[in-house]
Amino acid sequence: MAQVINETESVNTIKIRIYSRGYHDGSIYSYDIPLHRIMLNLMEDIADALDHFDFNRGIECDDPEDDECYEEAYRELGEDQDEAIEKIQEVATKWENKVQLPYVYWHENACDEYDACYYLVNLADISDLFRWWNNPVDRNLIFDALSTEYQINIVDADDLVVYDTRVRTSIHSIVIPNSVFKPSLYHNDLDKAIDIARNIVVRWYEIPDSPDKEIVNEDEIRIG
Repeated sequence: MAQVINETESVNTIKIRIYSRGYHDGSIYSYDIPLHRIMLNLMEDIADALDHFDFNRGIECDDPEDDECYEEAYRELGEDQDEAIEKIQEVATKWENKVQLPYVYWHENACDEYDACYYLVNLADISDLFRWWNNPVDRNLIFDALSTEYQINIVDADDLVVYDTRVRTSIHSIVIPNSVFKPSLYHNDLDKAIDIARNIVVRWYEIPDSPDKEIVNEDEIRIG
């Protein structure tokens, strides 16, 4: 990650590089890291809010041709699915006032279908911007981001309609050329630099399958 990223030709377009690791069945985070500790505390609150839901229950439909049974089973389990997503959203919204700079926090309800129902909570650390601002040497800036995905799907298999739940966690390092922030530094406009940093980190992050396998993505972002 030490290599300085070259600027793209357009002054309003930047190339960033994202290094990602993930885990599809639990937490990859560590309480020893302040950014991670905030996310873990948030996840504890969400776990408490979901504690009374029985995601292990299922509804049996003996006849695979009985559409009415399956429709009723999806409807019944879907009521708890909706309520669970609402509980996550309530907790996530309450945390909006708890997270302050240098951390950036955002969340998204991505529950669109019975079998495609997710809620994303995300947290980033842009403190490297402030370190570079006080000592603007020629180096990349690195922002860290965490993305936690709550999956609460409903599926049918073997004559049963059941929940398919999972918690996916991921760690991302976003490498950014310092040229992005030089105009703001020149004008001594830290607020503008913070807005740019927010626009960079607030995004959808790919969650790799394994914490031992790092993937690298590059992206170009237009800075307006």
